[in-house]
Amino acid sequence: GRHGIDQVSTRAAAVAAALAVFGYAALSGFAVPARRTALMFSVAALGAASGRETSAWRLWLLAALVVLVLDPLAVLASGFWLSFGAVGVLLWQAMGRLAPLRPVAEAGVDTPASAWRARSLRLVGTMRLQAAITLALTPMTLAFFGVLSATAVPANLLAVPALGLLAVPLTLLGTAALPVPWLAAPLLAAAHGVCAVTLEILHGLAQLAPGRLWPPLPGWTLLAAVVGVLLLLAPRGLPGRWLGVVWLLPALWWRPAVPATGDFAASVLDVGQGLAVVVRTQRHTLVYDSGPRYSERFSAGEAIVLPELARMGAGQVDLLVLSHGDADHAGAAGDIVAGIATVRVVAGTPEQHALEPAVEACRDGLAWQWDDVKFVLYAPGADIPGASDNDRSCVLLVTSAAGQGLLLTGDIERAAQRRLLAGGPPAGPLAAVVAPHHGSRSALHRPLVDTLAPREVIFSAGYRNRFGHPHPAVSAAYQHAGARTWTTARDGAVRLYTHRHGLRVLAQRHWRHRWWHGGRS
Repeated sequence: GRHGIDQVSTRAAAVAAALAVFGYAALSGFAVPARRTALMFSVAALGAASGRETSAWRLWLLAALVVLVLDPLAVLASGFWLSFGAVGVLLWQAMGRLAPLRPVAEAGVDTPASAWRARSLRLVGTMRLQAAITLALTPMTLAFFGVLSATAVPANLLAVPALGLLAVPLTLLGTAALPVPWLAAPLLAAAHGVCAVTLEILHGLAQLAPGRLWPPLPGWTLLAAVVGVLLLLAPRGLPGRWLGVVWLLPALWWRPAVPATGDFAASVLDVGQGLAVVVRTQRHTLVYDSGPRYSERFSAGEAIVLPELARMGAGQVDLLVLSHGDADHAGAAGDIVAGIATVRVVAGTPEQHALEPAVEACRDGLAWQWDDVKFVLYAPGADIPGASDNDRSCVLLVTSAAGQGLLLTGDIERAAQRRLLAGGPPAGPLAAVVAPHHGSRSALHRPLVDTLAPREVIFSAGYRNRFGHPHPAVSAAYQHAGARTWTTARDGAVRLYTHRHGLRVLAQRHWRHRWWHGGRS
């Protein structure tokens, strides 16, 4: 009878909803997050309509199982943990972990005052739920992104309804109405307007309270933070909920180790075909080149350099050195300046940069000390008539108190290298050199290689780049001089640590090797 008809209707509605979600995922391009969301919704909807007794947690676990069976590597994606984590928090709250909102008009009296109070309570409940999700996902957010934002809750409260309830339906309606241009145009324009206004407001929120870079946390501090979050979100009446704050303290107080006085740590980052180096002493930080800005959506400065600064515990950049103006060396400089307080900027071609603070010219022979580590700038191409931008590169020598030297050479070619030799370069052997111009054959000047005689040489080059960097002849020349060669395309980021007895070198690919990398190079 009636019960059977209701069951059929419920199952038909669940199937229709699942097909609609998969259709939308296909329309959006079937990216991994869209596939994951469609699978989660479909498993939950069809499971709820199956007529069998089950729990929301069982459906949640079943959805995770289906996702991992179809896409095992999803377990490595931040979206997997954040999406399932958010749903888990919602289920937690639905099970009464937060006091439910009581109906206002229980007596059947519907007045303006009671309606306003009901809306207020719904808003408060939504904000509390959003705050709970933000708190619960904070440990994972720090683990994956290393950024803590004070505006996450208001940003989500604005963006989710604006985009989900306005922009997406308008876009779908506009797309469906494309055969009728006079109808589609205003719909798509309205969708664009909603997105533009939302992004402007979000940008304003980000400017009001920029996200704070957070150093990568050890596993034990993250585990403690998860325990703390679970305690804070536990049911009311559970003794000791306040102890959750204590469990959060290790993650809040932990800071990475810094070099000892007289030593430095340097990271030659893997930014593709470009260059970016971070040098850290005990109390100061220097960035040499920024890497490229590949597009409006991806910048090496924002995605690679800033996280490395956070990893090294840098609160500000005391000096940003831009060797010259080529995009692969300075394209992301603006993102670094915007992302972290930068005290001073020096460049080999200052006229090519418009940054704040004002860019100063690289001065040949300028020397200073930070924490007993010596820094010297060279401008070997400054007095070469008609020198190319490459030859005008600002060169930096960093030397520890124990005499371990690192030379950063930008893109200087043979003419500037001859001037550098004539001006009296640092006596070899150096501990390490970042090879000029990514290992280009045009930048190979054997007298300089033999004079420097580095024990380690690093080529910052993109994987299978079209220039063939580093050239085999260049690698062979450094190897003949006694150097061990490293390439960011092969080894990932190369990190150097000086100490009293020498230099320690770690390559990211060897230090954190993964099975999908294949054999170790």
